[in-house]
Amino acid sequence: MTITLFWIAVTAGSILIILLSLSLISGLDLDFDLDFGGSEVDANGGGLGFIKGFLTFISVCTWVAKIFLDFSFGLYVAFIFGGVAGILAVFLLAWIFSAFIGADENVNWHISEALNKTGKVYLKVNPDNSNGIIQVEINGVLREIKAQSIDGIIPTGSNVKIVEINDQIAMVDLL
Repeated sequence: MTITLFWIAVTAGSILIILLSLSLISGLDLDFDLDFGGSEVDANGGGLGFIKGFLTFISVCTWVAKIFLDFSFGLYVAFIFGGVAGILAVFLLAWIFSAFIGADENVNWHISEALNKTGKVYLKVNPDNSNGIIQVEINGVLREIKAQSIDGIIPTGSNVKIVEINDQIAMVDLL
């Protein structure tokens, strides 16, 4: 009976952990809430969470206990080592998930973040129109922004400073 329960737990837990890991790697969103009579359990994909942690614990715990039982260790020894391995696996998987999630970069930016930054003229900048383009590094990414000069024509390749933002156009001055 114990062996049958182990195999059921091992199989179910392993399949679920594999599916959760694949969903994280492939970018599928498995964010859902479980409603239990007025209280909700959140199983969002943003972290390991209770449900994922529990499944990891059960899967690893039962695999390790099964291996210890196969090598003729006692039931209590198998449960102890399985439990310790399950707890370690939960912490390891949480660390791996946070590393994957922490790799997300902030790709959202606003032109106001360019104010008072220096950049380089990509297309000649005139004081008359906003056809010029400058390149400015914002949040570690080189951005191209429409620009207009404060006074005089600024040739391609010149270094400029953004002194003002007007209607999504950077007003620049030669450095």
